[in-house]
Amino acid sequence: MNQTNPYDLSQEHISRVDEPVIEESRKGFGVWLNIVLFLATFFTTTVAGVFWANKDFYNLDNLHYGLTYSILIMLVISTHEFGHYFAARYHKVPATLPFYIPFPFVSLNPFGTMGAVIKMKASNYSKKALLDIGAAGPIAGWITSLVILAIGFITLPPISFLYDLHPEYATSGIPTSGFTFGNNLIFLAFGKLFVNTSASFMPPMNEVYHYPFLCVGWFGLLITSLNMMPVGQLDGGHISYAMFGDKHKYIAYIVFSMLMFFGLLGLLPLLDINLNIGSINWLVWAALIFFVIKIKHPDTVTELDEPLGTGRMLIGWFTFFLFVVSFCPVPVVEAEQSIEKNRATLFIIFLTVFIDLLGFGIMIPLLPAFSIEKLYLSESMIGFIARSLLTCAICVQRILGFTVRQVRKAARSYCKSRRKHACLYSAVTCILRTHSIHSSSYYC
Repeated sequence: MNQTNPYDLSQEHISRVDEPVIEESRKGFGVWLNIVLFLATFFTTTVAGVFWANKDFYNLDNLHYGLTYSILIMLVISTHEFGHYFAARYHKVPATLPFYIPFPFVSLNPFGTMGAVIKMKASNYSKKALLDIGAAGPIAGWITSLVILAIGFITLPPISFLYDLHPEYATSGIPTSGFTFGNNLIFLAFGKLFVNTSASFMPPMNEVYHYPFLCVGWFGLLITSLNMMPVGQLDGGHISYAMFGDKHKYIAYIVFSMLMFFGLLGLLPLLDINLNIGSINWLVWAALIFFVIKIKHPDTVTELDEPLGTGRMLIGWFTFFLFVVSFCPVPVVEAEQSIEKNRATLFIIFLTVFIDLLGFGIMIPLLPAFSIEKLYLSESMIGFIARSLLTCAICVQRILGFTVRQVRKAARSYCKSRRKHACLYSAVTCILRTHSIHSSSYYC
């Protein structure tokens, strides 16, 4: 009788390491959920485009003003997600189509969306698959953003375009303060490379959002840098883990420390020190990483897996280059505010994150029992309710100028009545939004 040697490491046994462990699929809503979410996101991004065009987004007759922005931003998101999708199909890893995430609250997130996600139906991957799938999305989205950004700089309209949006600028001059996008190395380089200042008008960063190609190109670089952070289960974390194995944790802790550093620098305005070299949004991002995404990547490959070749290692290093040149230390710079209002705003932000993370922690035990579609809808519905109520609280605080004590009292009352109504969906919105409420007049 033939006996199987449990320690046999023949080529037949080793080759099985490269095969992903497929999870049991659960019955869901099918492709219709993907289609509905795509259409909803296309609508919300169109509304956001109308907002950026300085038009009344409550008037449906103005929707055509937002189509250029909507098509471009959906293109960036789609190329990113389908980069992951086709890489997964190449490695025979079952994956869902993208679940687009609409965001209808323009005052909180003027981009109209929180991106998209796909579900990988495997628990273990080979190093090659992990790196390829992780890198394909950011590289595809980054290249798309570069093309859009280059077209935007090459086809910049004359200064009359801005005067048509803001007639008062012709007499008062173009302001240089207010809601301002932060610069990154790519944006600076493209501005120098494609714009001839003697013949073209280069808008200041506080007016860039009126130009759809520049706005979407900038946003695409931002989401690329966020995804490429080499921590946890972000795309950069997958790549770092595939390249360095357990040693990836040292890189992850360094990056997390940098996030905390830039986030703490963002607190300086509370002391009336405006250096514009940090943002408290990085503290929110750091909290999300620490409690949800996690700093270390989970173990998904074995030591028996074949090491990465030189080509894939170079691809991995290239993705780190993308992170560096696309990263904005200060994503958004705002107009100066009083110290009291800054403190109230900071309190609301951390209240939001705390409630959201608490709600997500309550939902974690339910993950095995829910399909990705059902879990997504549950989170979206709860997040919609929580975000709506918190939006009202922030609007009252910002518009009426309530003090920290008054806001804290209102928030305490809210928590007592709805202590569990929050979720990850609304926590993620803090990543890409600023920490105040902006109206159309504020952008003028």
